[in-house]
Amino acid sequence: MSSLRDLSLVVVDGDSHALGICETLLKGMGVDRLRLFTDPNEAIASIKEHPPSLILAALEMRAMNGFKLAETLRAETPAEETPIPLLLMAKESKPELIQHAKRVGIDDYLIKPLSARILSQRLTAVLQRRDIAALTALEGGATPTTTTYAPPGLRLRENFGFANAEAVLAGLRRRFGDGLVDQVDMLRSQYQAIETAAKAGKAAPDALRDLHQRSEDLRGIGPEMGFPLIGKFSDQLSELTAERETLNDQELRLSLALIDAMAEVAKSRIEGDGGAVGQNLLNAVTRTMNRLRTEA
Repeated sequence: MSSLRDLSLVVVDGDSHALGICETLLKGMGVDRLRLFTDPNEAIASIKEHPPSLILAALEMRAMNGFKLAETLRAETPAEETPIPLLLMAKESKPELIQHAKRVGIDDYLIKPLSARILSQRLTAVLQRRDIAALTALEGGATPTTTTYAPPGLRLRENFGFANAEAVLAGLRRRFGDGLVDQVDMLRSQYQAIETAAKAGKAAPDALRDLHQRSEDLRGIGPEMGFPLIGKFSDQLSELTAERETLNDQELRLSLALIDAMAEVAKSRIEGDGGAVGQNLLNAVTRTMNRLRTEA
């Protein structure tokens, strides 16, 4: 998988102070190949001349906001090329902003102020999704070209054909399955922090944000890695926890039911649709969700 130390990044932010903070965070992660811009037009020209591994751009900029920058870059990307991953940094997390970010092809949406931990997690998650997409395309028989976006650490050569892609993807799927119990344990740990805060009449926005982001990652990666049930349950968990500062009692119970279902998939390593076992689990989760919603 891609390593952050292998990255070349373009960072665009009209606020020079925020740009400096971002530079410090990235260099602290070992990312040294940085190009920093306060002018979006200069950034676009640089990106066209020397495409980076990834772009990190602020939403709020005077000359051109992050949405317009993304639209400009996506519009000028040839159809046969994979767009360079682009993460947006914003001061607000309004649902309409996040929805618009998805529409214009932005890969992830980060809330300022950034922390090293969150930034590292989000960069890694975006690169993992792109690595998996590239390998899946090759497994399907796609032929890489010199213009294809190649994530660092994933060497797409002319002789990198179906057999190699299949072997690498099989290894990724195996490792994903091996680590799935730990992934669900992290979801449960975040849930417990939210539940504990709720019982004390407090909010736990950081834990809730982490829970949502991790469920978002599993929603996208689970099906690609051969665990579509993880995708289904994490999709519901992601929707339930999106743009929230806290969860009410019903939402807590719904979240726990979904995490419990994912734990069963992980423990029993239920791949694909799981046959009769998978269908029984789906039915049980649906009944539980319907009952909890009815009791509200």
